[in-house]
Amino acid sequence: MFLETGFPFPLWSRAPATPEEERIASQAAALRVFLHAAGAPEGIGMAALPLVGMPAAPMPLQEALAFLGNGRSLYARRAMNLAVARLSVAAYTGAYPRREPLLPALVALLGTEKAAELDDYFEKHVPDDGWKADDVRRILYGLELTDAASTRLKSGGGDPFDDITTFDPGSLITTVRLCAKAALPFEQLVRLADPRCWEKDNSLFWNCSRQVIRDAKQQDWVPAPTTSHKPVGSPWQGALFEEVSWSWNTDVGMAATFDVVLNIDCTAKANPLEYQAKFRLHQCLGSMLFGTTMGRGVEVDDGFQLIQQHPFHTTEHPLFRVCVMKRLRYSNLGDRRAYQGPPMSGALLNLMATSLVSLWLHDILDRFYPHPKGEG
Repeated sequence: MFLETGFPFPLWSRAPATPEEERIASQAAALRVFLHAAGAPEGIGMAALPLVGMPAAPMPLQEALAFLGNGRSLYARRAMNLAVARLSVAAYTGAYPRREPLLPALVALLGTEKAAELDDYFEKHVPDDGWKADDVRRILYGLELTDAASTRLKSGGGDPFDDITTFDPGSLITTVRLCAKAALPFEQLVRLADPRCWEKDNSLFWNCSRQVIRDAKQQDWVPAPTTSHKPVGSPWQGALFEEVSWSWNTDVGMAATFDVVLNIDCTAKANPLEYQAKFRLHQCLGSMLFGTTMGRGVEVDDGFQLIQQHPFHTTEHPLFRVCVMKRLRYSNLGDRRAYQGPPMSGALLNLMATSLVSLWLHDILDRFYPHPKGEG
């Protein structure tokens, strides 16, 4: 059985030397695994690279798995969590689970014994309505491992919340929604759901997520005075400056950065407990793709984070539904009139967006699952 062999991956030879290099390598490795989980073949993007002026292809899958499997930094461990979760969800859930083609990658990350143990469990304990994404993630994080098909864990039985990923070829809009059940206290969950916290906890992708206001001349955005900030996790409305970056190969460093201002509307209810943070694009300030800086890059960017009291919630045993959703469409970064910037870059980014957005939302959702000390 091929589970026993795995991949003969060499160790990653160019070990990152600084925390920022670790972060870039972790971003690139996680993105390559997410592309693999989505069915992208090895060498994805190679055919399009000459057309869009890209200097390098995504990190090779073997290199990505070797880096994650041997990474020791906080960034590498976080990327490892996201990669294993995404591969396992793709392998064991949905109408068409892709177990066999993804098992070798899981073996490379987890080792033969652990991967075989999980594979055996998932194959022998399939609920009547199949595994749901949250079930798989909870098992991976060691939550109620021996009772995963119980009513408390199953997402089926009338619960409409599950992961979805869609790409509309007409509008070029990618929509990703991830859902989970969380047993953390409500006060902790709402703090995690506040958009101002996206940059915290050594985020892999968020360089900045801070409340801003217009300056006195109503021309530029400046940090909002701290005296005007509502407590984190409380209802508030305003503007948020967000900077997200990602990389897909350590040879080129940080591949892309996008700066936007979002309109934020955070609301709360007391009975039943609920917190919702809605966001919508107000303005794209600019972007950078492989060294080319342009004053555009994002045309659609909206979504929400929702914390809802679960029907099985009790005071003694808190339980909440957590959903994060994002819709995104990139614009072309190249200017065809001035022959500046990479042509067709928007098309390539939109084709990659299902994996990119899924990766970013996994980075957010991962915080809602409790981790053993040192593993988060």
